[in-house]
Amino acid sequence: MVAPEVILWPDLERQWEPVIGNLQADYGALFVLGEYQPEKLTGPAIWLKTVVSGTLSDCGWHNDLTPIIYLPGISRSRLKDVSSLGLDLQPLAEYQYTGTFFNQYNSKEWTVLALLTNQEDGLGLSVKQDSATKEALIKSLPVYFEMDIAALSAPVIDAEFINGLVFPNVILSILKWMSIGDDFLSGMDPSLKETFRDMCQSRYGFIPDHKNIKEIALKLGKQENAWKHVWSFYANSPSKYPIIETLLREAKPEDLGEGFFSIPCESWPQINEEREAQLRDDLEKLTKKDIEYIKSSITNLYDKHKERKKWVWTELGYSPLVTALEYLTELLEYVNNPYPSASLDEIIQYYTQEGFYSDTCMRKAYAAVKTEKDKSVIRELIQLIYKPWLERITEKFQNLVINNFSETKQQATKEEKHSFYLFVDALRYEMAREYVSLLDKRGFKVGCTHLFAALPTLTSTAKVKSSPVAEEVNTTSEINDFTPFFKTGKPANITNFRAELENKGYMHSIKKGFDPERSYWVEIGNIDTRGHEEQSEMLKRADELFDEISEVIDTAIEAGVREMKIVTDHGWLMLPGGLPSAKIVKDLTIARCGRCAYIKEGVKTNLTHLPWEWNPSVYIGYAPDISFFRNNEEYAHGGISLQECIIPVLNIFIPQKEIITAKIVSHRWAGLRCIIETENTPDGFIIDIRTKYNDEKTSIVISSKQSISDNNCSVMVKDSAIDSAAVIVLTDEKGKIIDKINTTIGN
Repeated sequence: MVAPEVILWPDLERQWEPVIGNLQADYGALFVLGEYQPEKLTGPAIWLKTVVSGTLSDCGWHNDLTPIIYLPGISRSRLKDVSSLGLDLQPLAEYQYTGTFFNQYNSKEWTVLALLTNQEDGLGLSVKQDSATKEALIKSLPVYFEMDIAALSAPVIDAEFINGLVFPNVILSILKWMSIGDDFLSGMDPSLKETFRDMCQSRYGFIPDHKNIKEIALKLGKQENAWKHVWSFYANSPSKYPIIETLLREAKPEDLGEGFFSIPCESWPQINEEREAQLRDDLEKLTKKDIEYIKSSITNLYDKHKERKKWVWTELGYSPLVTALEYLTELLEYVNNPYPSASLDEIIQYYTQEGFYSDTCMRKAYAAVKTEKDKSVIRELIQLIYKPWLERITEKFQNLVINNFSETKQQATKEEKHSFYLFVDALRYEMAREYVSLLDKRGFKVGCTHLFAALPTLTSTAKVKSSPVAEEVNTTSEINDFTPFFKTGKPANITNFRAELENKGYMHSIKKGFDPERSYWVEIGNIDTRGHEEQSEMLKRADELFDEISEVIDTAIEAGVREMKIVTDHGWLMLPGGLPSAKIVKDLTIARCGRCAYIKEGVKTNLTHLPWEWNPSVYIGYAPDISFFRNNEEYAHGGISLQECIIPVLNIFIPQKEIITAKIVSHRWAGLRCIIETENTPDGFIIDIRTKYNDEKTSIVISSKQSISDNNCSVMVKDSAIDSAAVIVLTDEKGKIIDKINTTIGN
């Protein structure tokens, strides 16, 4: 077969004109009939004739390829009617004999629709034949023309599908437009702007004109039809769109309706505010009731309000009482559980396995509230719910310590061999357990044990016991404001303490400059200082402390440290609203702190007296149960309670492993199929799409194969998920989340 001299490509409707430049980049012999622009292989018929014949060579085309001449605005039938051809086309007439036409088998011209639907020579896709789809196909051709064929996989391609390919982030754009206004459209490409307007009108029922923003915000709040997906997207990251709250506030209708036609209550910030105010009133009334009434009422109130936990206003921090109520409900459960108290070991075991949750719930309930109004009511409820439990368990614990004091000394002081100590001041056991759960999520191997702190539970006495120089302390020390002496005869103050550490080969460091070949003692934390200064407000600072600990750990890991031990000196009591006071005459003491005192020789008191940690012949007096030697104090330590005496020890092991820098770099939707591209991702890592990123049970993927290969993966999702908000999650083979990105299904 002889190759044609030329291929003529007629295109009466100029449908292919927008992508000719794309094709020329791939085929260096594609010419265009038009104004003389030789650098673009474009020119009049006579020029095309001379170039193709080789008479001219001023455009540098690939003459080893069969030339194709694209004829925009020219039909096949016109070219075949040689008798009526003008001078503008006559030079090309002979090519219909020496060349051939690029057309369908039935001799019809290739339109965009024909190429997509033709079963023999086209793509064989199912395309809706309405005018809106035909218009969208042509208008959007430059966008989907370069896409992989998989991008066009849909049961039926229609205008909505095509617009989704062209404008994949329409929901995000709607929220931005609502927030920014019409200025958002001003910098947009005209064709994209037109597509955006079409999609807003066809899919969401509005024309993007900010003069009508109140009506449009009402549509968002109603969450009807496609707007429920816009709401879902907004609810995933409400802090990114702060103006939306104001728009919803202004758009709230007077009547939300009833039954099937009711408008969701969750959409309107005023509804949440009204329910918070009602909850505050109900909680204030409870403070006047007995504990049995409180127990049943707290549970009922939580059942009534717990749906608001899922509301966007709770995520934004506008429902503090709902959050506090959740922890008060849990607190009631823990403080009413029976606990063993026949022996010291039993009660300590109970506390380290379950009892500490009472302290955590109290802390989080108070930390949740911000205004003085809310703090006042939560303080009173804590006094009614938490205080009785704290008093009972502390009284039992104190009696067990008094009667079994030798058991508190069974943990002999001995030299440690750890090379990296992280001392966290006043790290209470319950806070340490919460931090362990955070480390677990990061994949760290953590051993959490506990010790009985040195008595009294003061930094001056207890800190040195937790250190690798505890063996250097004189166990027949003179007492100097509760500070012992080293065997060298020097007091164990901060200067001498650091000197002893250096003698043992430990460098004192603050957060940075680590060498994995050396040994370190690092000190952080100011919970104790904050507690004394801020009292119950300190309870809000747990996250700050956790961040500070994580900073040291991460810095140490970067430096090559693989093991470390976290220690502390003592815990503390906290009771918002105030601890009960105990009286002691100042003149009868040599040294006194909040919950302990060194009584002058010969003075008799009703206080419990126990030997000092560093000299058994020196006795310290302790305040009874949870009382304090001063009035109006909420924070205290130095005494005997589970919260003060049982301290955590965390042994952290960071296995040597390759640092994974894998991440999701792009994704696009082709109907219900998502094509994901990643970077630095080992083969075998998994892509999942979930409605809740950290819950694999919410996966909506139906593909059997979800693993990454050559940094690429494509997965199908359930058709019921179309247009809904979701999260694309990248995990390793064991399910550990490596990266995530928000998306809207099908967009």
